[in-house]
Amino acid sequence: MEDLEDLEVKMEYRSEHWSHPEYSVFWKVWAHVGRPNPTLRVLRIMSIHEAVAERSTQMAGIHDAARQAFYAYRDHFFEDINQDARRYYPRRLRGELAMTIVSTTDEQNPRMHRTVKLMAVTNTELNISLVELKQVRKELDDARKRIAQLKAQITGVPSPSPHWSAFSPPREDPAYGDASARTTIE
Repeated sequence: MEDLEDLEVKMEYRSEHWSHPEYSVFWKVWAHVGRPNPTLRVLRIMSIHEAVAERSTQMAGIHDAARQAFYAYRDHFFEDINQDARRYYPRRLRGELAMTIVSTTDEQNPRMHRTVKLMAVTNTELNISLVELKQVRKELDDARKRIAQLKAQITGVPSPSPHWSAFSPPREDPAYGDASARTTIE
C-alpha cells in the first residue's frame, strides 16, 4: 500500500439539477475521487461515491456524497490510520451503506464509550433518514404519474410519455432498522 503522505488525491463533484414546472426541483450528486495527471491535465478517477438520496439543494447533496467518500476511504486506509486519534470515526466498505466504528474497549475515558455509541446511533439514524427521503421522493413521483394518468383519463387527452433518461438499477435500499444501514461498533 502506498504511503499516505505521497498520495495526492483530488475531489471533483458532479451534479445533475432536475427541474420541471410541475414537480419539485432536486439534485443528484456524485463525488469523484481521483489522482490528478498534470501532463494530460485530467483527473484519473479512482472511485465514485453517490449521495444516498436526491436532495433539494446542491450543497446538501455535496455534503452527503463527500461523507460517503470519506467513510469509504477511512475503511480503505484503515490499516494505516487505526492508531490515529480519529480512529473512532465511522468507516464503510465501498458500495455499502452499513458502517463500522472501532471498539472502545481499550479506551480509559468512559465519556469516549458513550460518545462513540452516540455517534453510531446518530450515523445510523442519518442513513435511515436519507433512505426514507429517497423512498418518499419515489412515492411522490409515482403518485404524480398516477395523477397525470387519471387527469388524462378524465379529460380524454393522452398523458405525455415520460422523458427521463434511463438509469442503471439502484442499490437495494434497506428498510428501517435493517442491518444494512446500521453503524456498529467492533
